[in-house]
Amino acid sequence: PAGQRAGQNLRRAGEDIRAGTQVFPQGRRLTPADLGLLTSLGFAHIMVMSRLRVALLSTGNEIQAVGAPLAPGHVYDSNRTTLRASLEAMGITVIDLGLVRDDREQIRAALRKGSTSADAVITTGGVSVGDYDLVKEILAKEGVIDFWKVGMKPGKPQAYGRLGKAAFFGLPGNPVSCLAVFLLLVRPALLRMMGAAPEPDRCLQLPLRGRLVKKHTRMDFQRGVVHFAADGAWVESTGAQGSGMLTSMSRANAFIVLPPSPLEMNMGDIAEVWLIDYA
Repeated sequence: PAGQRAGQNLRRAGEDIRAGTQVFPQGRRLTPADLGLLTSLGFAHIMVMSRLRVALLSTGNEIQAVGAPLAPGHVYDSNRTTLRASLEAMGITVIDLGLVRDDREQIRAALRKGSTSADAVITTGGVSVGDYDLVKEILAKEGVIDFWKVGMKPGKPQAYGRLGKAAFFGLPGNPVSCLAVFLLLVRPALLRMMGAAPEPDRCLQLPLRGRLVKKHTRMDFQRGVVHFAADGAWVESTGAQGSGMLTSMSRANAFIVLPPSPLEMNMGDIAEVWLIDYA
């Protein structure tokens, strides 16, 4: 017929993937489209890494479970909520050990339980300097501390090491510090433990809207919002940057990375930006 030719509208064998072609490299995190592709090739089962298991607990007498009126001097346990959601977004199985008071024996028992039931243990609080910051003290006796404190803001107080065969990540108690350290340091470590391939670079150089002043000498990860428009992209601060102000993380889609020296940045200056990814 007119307008048609021989071979038109045929799907030829191998036009999508030729025989002998590698479908996916080792370490790829499979997407829904990937699963559909594997099914189209006739794979009902494939070999994958086991889901990582992470034990999670919060510590502190001032921490209170949500659901009851907040007592004076207390804060709700937001850290366990943000961390659990972040871990589950990565496809990790969470072993929730709950909220543990500042009691040596309770913390020791929880850490032992976590180290024998999980591939990694994450705690929040108890790694700073104070009479009731017991996690680091117990870790030093029960396991190994590889390092403690990092020259960054937010998130200076943190501890890393091992508890038996489990990796240990001790995160700060302040909500912004806790989530920032998880995204910047713990998440990449867990991805490596999962066998995932290195992620693509999420670093951008963008003009700043507004003004930033930094007086301290730690590397600073300020929360920012990247805007994409037809005439280009830019970044601006989320506003107040207090370590207890979770709105700065809720509004952010990026970190504005400032070097470990005092500086002042003005409108139009080029800022280093790291895009945030929870998945």
